Amino acid sequence: MSSVLTKIAIYGGVASVAGAFFCYNAIQVNLASGGYYTESLRILQDTPAALSELGKPLRPTYLDLGNRENLVSEKEARLIIPVKGSKSNGLLRVEASRNLETSLKWNIDRLQLDLDSGKRIVIVERMST
Repeated sequence: MSSVLTKIAIYGGVASVAGAFFCYNAIQVNLASGGYYTESLRILQDTPAALSELGKPLRPTYLDLGNRENLVSEKEARLIIPVKGSKSNGLLRVEASRNLETSLKWNIDRLQLDLDSGKRIVIVERMST
């Protein structure tokens, strides 16, 4: 009887861990497919000062889903995207918004790269009207 309970506990634990991993990955993929995310990375790739500091190739890593600064709603997005380059690493801070009445396209309002060295590069800074 105890071996049956042990097997149930083991299989239940494995299923729980697999389910949590699947949900974590699904959330990461969903966030990474958003226009705020893809457009921010495109702008970063097109910024010579950032590329010079980070080095090519640039690649984003997993978002910290526990960070309360990461927030996405229908109209605004604020994310901290960890990025790695061949020379250095950093955090890409994104603030984006959209007006659902006029467009579904995300506008990048602020984009800032905080390098591990302490250097900060403001890439986009739009004044709100």
